[in-house]
Amino acid sequence: MLCLFFICAFSICTFAQERGAKDKDAIEFVPTPYATHNDITGTAVGVIPMILYRISKKDTISPKSTSGLGAMYTTNKSFSMVAFSQLYFNQNKWRAKVFFGAGNINFQTYLDDESHAPDFYDYTTEVLFFQFQGNRKIYKSIYGGLGFTHINQKAVFDDINRESETVNNAIVLNLQSDSRDDVHYPKKGHYINMDYLSFPDWIENTDESHKFKIYLNKYIAKRETKDVLAFRFAAKFGLGNINFNQQVVLGRLDLRGYSEGKFRGDGLFATQAEYRWNFKEKMGVVGFAGLGTIYGSPTESFDWKLYPSVGMGIRVNMFKFTPLNVGLDGAVGKEDWGIYFRIGESF
Repeated sequence: MLCLFFICAFSICTFAQERGAKDKDAIEFVPTPYATHNDITGTAVGVIPMILYRISKKDTISPKSTSGLGAMYTTNKSFSMVAFSQLYFNQNKWRAKVFFGAGNINFQTYLDDESHAPDFYDYTTEVLFFQFQGNRKIYKSIYGGLGFTHINQKAVFDDINRESETVNNAIVLNLQSDSRDDVHYPKKGHYINMDYLSFPDWIENTDESHKFKIYLNKYIAKRETKDVLAFRFAAKFGLGNINFNQQVVLGRLDLRGYSEGKFRGDGLFATQAEYRWNFKEKMGVVGFAGLGTIYGSPTESFDWKLYPSVGMGIRVNMFKFTPLNVGLDGAVGKEDWGIYFRIGESF
């Protein structure tokens, strides 16, 4: 409730700042607060100042670009900082995104093997990451692009003699199909994103491997286009020597409701559906449910089991001209739960 209070308070301040704006092409700025909680990292607080703008005032076809900064601190002494931009320009023929961040995250994982008794083990990860990707429209709604990702991670376990330090440099090939009517809040259309990430040994990777990520989102307008029914399928899988820091963890976007870090492996598959009910202008609620599975887990008994997720959330549009929501989700999974702060929708 405290987070929602801050959201509403900042929303009022932001609308006051924008009263001088004359049209939908105006620059919009929101100093968005951040607050969430789970049993592992504790309560997290922070701020994410964001600005939405057009790169060229003459370009009315491209969606507004987004840039921002973020800082977060939790009660278990984790902290992170991030800078990001999602850019659209040249009549939406070109797209680019840049992320940079660093942090010190205190988390846990579940181990059950010959060397460790079945239990959760705490670890601390120092991380530095950078990502850049550029995409060009190829044909109609099809975009192709190249990118590069650098992640330097050092995980130190508190209670066992184990340490994992890895350098992951990925060359990224990307293909997108995007027929959404609005990139910030789509009510109809689809978004398909496919990434191939190569971690070759000639660019100083700790382990040579390959990863694939596939996302398929579908949006259907409901109730005279006031509401949205959204579907998502996600697949992530790796080939080669997938190290601890390259593994995927069930949770986050796919699926909400898993925050303990218990279910992790070399790959996952997940599907979910969400109904977005906009009961009032600039306010709404969402309800969602999903199902996922993992494979290649350090705990073999977790492989290929079904993991359900169900939850709901609230949304507030803090921008005057752009349908970009801020909200809070609560979700329950198998023997786990989570609360998630959101800028934009989960998919």
